Amino acid sequence: MDDLQKSIAFRNLIREEIGKFLISKSFTKTYDNENENQENSHNWVFRLAYKEIKLIEIYNRDWRDYIEYFHVAVDGKEMFDVNIKDYETLGLALENFKFKIKELI
Repeated sequence: MDDLQKSIAFRNLIREEIGKFLISKSFTKTYDNENENQENSHNWVFRLAYKEIKLIEIYNRDWRDYIEYFHVAVDGKEMFDVNIKDYETLGLALENFKFKIKELI
């Protein structure tokens, strides 16, 4: 799997697994770039937002470069990022990502 394929697969894992987890903790999905007009290239950048008391945003900074970095911000303050290249499998990257998310809520 090349870097783009890994990034797309990890985005899908985040949407499914992290989204499901946050919703189970009373968060509501307030934004998903996938639901926006894809004719506008600004909407190509991966971004999810979930709101409860805190606003949690999960995103890539760009759709072309450094797509292996997934950033997390809480109430506008960047808290951590995960570089999926640092993990042997996407499953391990997701496990670490979820652990860090749990620490934030």
